[in-house]
Amino acid sequence: MNAFAASLAVITGRGASGSPAFQLDHPVLYGTAFSIAPDLFVTAAHVIRAAQDEGKVALARLTPGDFQILEVLQAEMFENVDLALLHCPHLNAERLPLQMEPLDFLTEVFSLGYPFGLELDTKTIQLRAFKGHVVSRRTLTHLSAEPAGYELSFTPPAGLSGSPLLALSHGLPRIAGVVLGSRSIEYRESRLEVGIALDVATLQELQSRILRTILPSGFSNFRT
Repeated sequence: MNAFAASLAVITGRGASGSPAFQLDHPVLYGTAFSIAPDLFVTAAHVIRAAQDEGKVALARLTPGDFQILEVLQAEMFENVDLALLHCPHLNAERLPLQMEPLDFLTEVFSLGYPFGLELDTKTIQLRAFKGHVVSRRTLTHLSAEPAGYELSFTPPAGLSGSPLLALSHGLPRIAGVVLGSRSIEYRESRLEVGIALDVATLQELQSRILRTILPSGFSNFRT
């Protein structure tokens, strides 16, 4: 897996899309996205909302020495599951297979993305990796659709939202979910902080105009 090509930064900017003239409007990487089919990408809906408030949304492949930044032409929001589908033509990214079968307790998982990824003092961009295990598989009751998801043993920082939750199958990474953030579980004076990820199987349930337009056969075109 090429980590930079599989983990794309969500940014805002201006200028000529796809060229060095495309300039960041704000020194912020709003979150992380990943590819599910040619020209189609996934991230968290709250990541796109935050970026849209600031300007023109783009995805960036930040492979050292081989940057590519392209404008998102369509963003379809599914607020009830905190998911966004993005149409971003001609962005070259690595597509990983999907893990449709549910993960069990203590399955090792990891994610890569851009939390606090733009360091202004050193003028560098950092891709960071986080690893842990499945704490539980549960209904995500804080989302109105109450989709299936996971609690994670690591707490995703801001900027990791929208990244793929990865699990190894026969030594190869597969996308098992979409990292959404974290939640606190409190009992009396004790508190447990866990990460939250949406089960990737939720993609099968989306009624999407982008999928109908770009991939007329819908989910079956990119299911693996």
